[in-house]
Amino acid sequence: MGEVEPIQQVGVGLVMLLMGAGQLATFSFLTLYLQTIKQYSPMITGLAYLPFAVGIGIGSGFAGPALQARTSIDPPVTFGPRDPS
Repeated sequence: MGEVEPIQQVGVGLVMLLMGAGQLATFSFLTLYLQTIKQYSPMITGLAYLPFAVGIGIGSGFAGPALQARTSIDPPVTFGPRDPS
């Protein structure tokens, strides 16, 4: 597997930044929607997020080991220096 070009690293970093910003915006606007339009209290709004948290926890518990069994460690590691030895 060849080295990743610096321009590709910038592209990957930019995509990850945009994905994180999109998730932050989604949860921020969802909170505003639930509290202003649906008139949920802050406690109920927080409880409404619990299925997301549980789903992410369960999904990562199953997906992580399954992906690790199918691939090596090299593909996910794209940043930082590589030791050729």
